Amino acid sequence: MNRGPHEQIDRDVEGEPPLEESVVDQAIFWFVLQASGHMTATDEDALRDWLESNGEHARAWARLKGAVSEFGKNRTLSEKVATRAAILIMAFGLS
Repeated sequence: MNRGPHEQIDRDVEGEPPLEESVVDQAIFWFVLQASGHMTATDEDALRDWLESNGEHARAWARLKGAVSEFGKNRTLSEKVATRAAILIMAFGLS
């Protein structure tokens, strides 16, 4: 069964403690900013600092990138756009 990206990010990985919701939210923020094409050099530095400041940040980032990659496999461009929109809707609780 395919799982949505938010479920995959939130799920516990065997042997690892669950991620804090706030850390997942921060990872999603950085992902959306990076994917938007509006990330500045200052933003890139801030993302790098965020990733290096806490192992949980790097773990959340890796899970998010993996979930999005898995979710986006074998999809057309329009499906990928719809996928990103779905991620935003799930991430920010929009309906």
